Amino acid sequence: MQTAPPVARMSGHSLHRRKNFTIKAVHNHQNYRIWTSESPLSDKLITHSQHPQSVMVWAGICASVKKPLIFVDPGVKVNKDYYLREFFQRVVKPRFKSHFDRRVWIFQQDSAPAHKAKEVKDWCKANFSGFISAQE
Repeated sequence: MQTAPPVARMSGHSLHRRKNFTIKAVHNHQNYRIWTSESPLSDKLITHSQHPQSVMVWAGICASVKKPLIFVDPGVKVNKDYYLREFFQRVVKPRFKSHFDRRVWIFQQDSAPAHKAKEVKDWCKANFSGFISAQE
């Protein structure tokens, strides 16, 4: 087992994550309990949506710089093509190239389906000085 290196030595290490946030939380019977002798009907009815509103946010995290959040337009399916075009080519590569210039840095991604595509991994290996894929 290895311990993670201190952040001071990881200034060229960049983590990236996409997260879907739902606007309305899902009701959980274990967490929402009502203790009463008389319960109004409105407390018994639980409404839910098959497709709740949500917002997808992308964040790039690095020890030496704060990167602005990127909000994905509603309804957009983040597949390998969108991921390459909108995130890597338009956002990640220009921002990190200007920040790190010629210094070596490592790009690490998680195991989201768009990240595991061969085309995405090949592009990352060709365009980033260091790359850790989801499988590594």
